[in-house]
Amino acid sequence: RAINTKDQVLRIGLSSGEFRAHPVYYFLTGIIAHIDRSKFQLIVYSNNEADDHETQLLKGKVDAWHDVRGVSDDATAELIRSHQIDVLIDLSGHTGDARLEVFARRPAPVQVAWLGYFVS
Repeated sequence: RAINTKDQVLRIGLSSGEFRAHPVYYFLTGIIAHIDRSKFQLIVYSNNEADDHETQLLKGKVDAWHDVRGVSDDATAELIRSHQIDVLIDLSGHTGDARLEVFARRPAPVQVAWLGYFVS
C-alpha cells in the first residue's frame, strides 16, 4: 500500500512494551504534545506487561490504543495492516518487550526503530 497523499492524515503506529513509567514514555509524551493532530493520527500497539498511571495518561493522548500482549505475531501484523498504518515505529528495539517478529512481517510500508534502545 502506498503512503497517503498530502491531503490525508498520516497514520503513525507506535509499538512498544514501555508505555508506562519508563524513559520511553517520558520522551514520547513530550513529542506527542507537539504533533499536529490534524495531519497525524497516532495508533498505539501496546505490549505492556502491566499498565500504570502513565499508561492511562498516554491513552488519552492518542487516537487509538490496542493491547497486543499475548496476541500472536501474525495476528498483530494483520491488525496493523487492517488499520492501514503508513509509518510503524518500534520504540522497544532489542529489549524484552520488543515485537521484532511483527516488524519482520512488514505490516506497514515504512518501518523504523527509534528511541527504545539507542546504544550501539
